[in-house]
Amino acid sequence: MCDAFNNTTMTISGDGTKEFRMDGFLGRIDGHSVEYTNGDLEWFEKNKLHRVGEPAVVRTNGDREWWQFGKLHNTDGPAIIWADGEAEWYINGTEMTEEAFNKLFN
Repeated sequence: MCDAFNNTTMTISGDGTKEFRMDGFLGRIDGHSVEYTNGDLEWFEKNKLHRVGEPAVVRTNGDREWWQFGKLHNTDGPAIIWADGEAEWYINGTEMTEEAFNKLFN
């Protein structure tokens, strides 16, 4: 399937995973880039996990991950929030403690 307006194509793999590509790169303008058969969603830009202001990985079990340009990154809070409520903080792919994060951003 191809959208000639923004040169987006969708492919469905043998296991039913849907991938959206724009100009050959994993990613698209108007939504998630990968949809797994279990409902997990991932957003990409030019083959790198990327989404601004929202999680780039949303799992059906409740896990959320914030990525920018292929690196775990969130200046608004944890970059990973696990379904059990545990969290991890990253800036530009570097993990830090919650205390160090709060000193920088609060």
